[in-house]
Amino acid sequence: GFKARTVLPTLKQRLLGPTTGKPFVIGAIATAGASAVGLGALAYYGMGLSKEMSLLEESELWPQYVRDRLKSTYGYLAASLGVTAAAAVAASRSAVLMRLSMNVGLMVSTGPACHMYNSSRDWRYWIKTGSIFQHIFWLAHSGVMGSVLCGVCTLGGPSLLIAAWCTTGIVAGLSTIAMTAPSEKFLKWAGPLGMGWGVLIASCIGSCLLPPTSVAAASLDSAIIFGGLILFSAFLLYNMQNVVKEAKEHPE
Repeated sequence: GFKARTVLPTLKQRLLGPTTGKPFVIGAIATAGASAVGLGALAYYGMGLSKEMSLLEESELWPQYVRDRLKSTYGYLAASLGVTAAAAVAASRSAVLMRLSMNVGLMVSTGPACHMYNSSRDWRYWIKTGSIFQHIFWLAHSGVMGSVLCGVCTLGGPSLLIAAWCTTGIVAGLSTIAMTAPSEKFLKWAGPLGMGWGVLIASCIGSCLLPPTSVAAASLDSAIIFGGLILFSAFLLYNMQNVVKEAKEHPE
């Protein structure tokens, strides 16, 4: 007799076919692996096994102006978080802003991104002048960030509180790694982090153009969620040591 011919699905059919949830499992495994590496680095540097001088040990030799700059920097950071949170709560009471923040369309998502970029650019420009406008644009940028993030208010108070404590724990752990590691250990990551940022942006754009239930869209969503978590954790390590470097080397 004749055997039935098996027709294998094409690559396009596989990518646009319904997802089984496997991309999210892979993303969770990758995040768990990155967390294990982070815990290993914390143990390694925390116990002083590295032969190089850590950032924490080096801080004892910093002049007073470096300490003052770091204190001012983290003071502005804390104030920015407060302004952003207040702006998010205020924006959540506007039906128009809430509708825009919950819309995941490409055009709607591009607008807030452009506003954040422009407000950040203007703020950085006025920082160089040292005038009062730097504070005005700093508050404006924090307000724009809060209005973009107002959609998270729909999660409710308990969920936001849990997320805040989890974020605090992650930041504290990564900051400890950055402080106990050699002073310029993570400054070499600038190139890979820039490429990862480009991949993340491309994934965000691609996820808006694909069917939401397809394998391709699920893979991009997994890259955005889990890859973004890993990427921004690495950015935190890089930025913390970069802030210290700028505080030491910037002209008085």
